[in-house]
Amino acid sequence: EIEAALRGLESRGPAVEVEGVWYAAEKTPWGIGFVEVLESGDALLRPGPREEADHIIRERSLKGALSGDMVLVKRLGRRAKPGDWKLPEAHVLKILSTRADTLVGTLEDDEEGRRWLVPYDPKMSIELEVRGADDIQTDHYVVVRVERGRKPVGKVIEDLGHPDTPGTDVRDVLRH
Repeated sequence: EIEAALRGLESRGPAVEVEGVWYAAEKTPWGIGFVEVLESGDALLRPGPREEADHIIRERSLKGALSGDMVLVKRLGRRAKPGDWKLPEAHVLKILSTRADTLVGTLEDDEEGRRWLVPYDPKMSIELEVRGADDIQTDHYVVVRVERGRKPVGKVIEDLGHPDTPGTDVRDVLRH
């Protein structure tokens, strides 16, 4: 029961486990925040979902974190001050909670023949390569399961259909 309670605290941010030891997050040198991935692949770290970013996380340091995920980071520099033109860097130590395990969107092909997810939510900035979707039309909405790793990839688990097909819009909203 204690382990379950600690895991619940960790998913919300007040407690973290690092190398088998539990810590009160506010009493550690680490930071907790929400990831916002930029088009460049790097990301901003926001202490709260609607707060100003105080660190930047390079793409190589994301450890598979996606936009909206709550992460534990090691700060690699001082904290940002109002008016700073350059944010200090941070490195993801651990993903504490994920925004979503599945995403809804359409598929887009690039010049090299790879397929990418175009999210249903226009505010979501994500570059997620989708594998094993060769038989699905690019204009269909799909549900993609995110397989996390150093470089997250998606796998189509449901084809919701063409946007003009009756009922597709309802399925899109429900899955989103």
